[in-house]
Amino acid sequence: MEVPTKQEFEELQREVAALNGLVKQMSAVRVNVEWVSLDVAAIVLNCSQRTVSRLIKDNQLSILKTNRKVRVGLASIRSYLAKNKYEPAIVEARINSLYGA
Repeated sequence: MEVPTKQEFEELQREVAALNGLVKQMSAVRVNVEWVSLDVAAIVLNCSQRTVSRLIKDNQLSILKTNRKVRVGLASIRSYLAKNKYEPAIVEARINSLYGA
């Protein structure tokens, strides 16, 4: 493994600080969406749609059925991730990145 020079290391530190600032900015804004599709839920949870379906079946995520569509409650996704010790700022940043907030 190659060790970075002091200058390269300092540049990496600046990049990490900039990314942390971006995450804080993105997590400060909350989207006005309450229910999301299974696709979006899978992206936010970083899992497959099958896993989302399993979480719904296990009553770990709330759903809303409208006609043929199933929507997952964003509040239940946040709650699930919080219980599993995910950093709230990262969760909000992930949600906001999907909705361009």
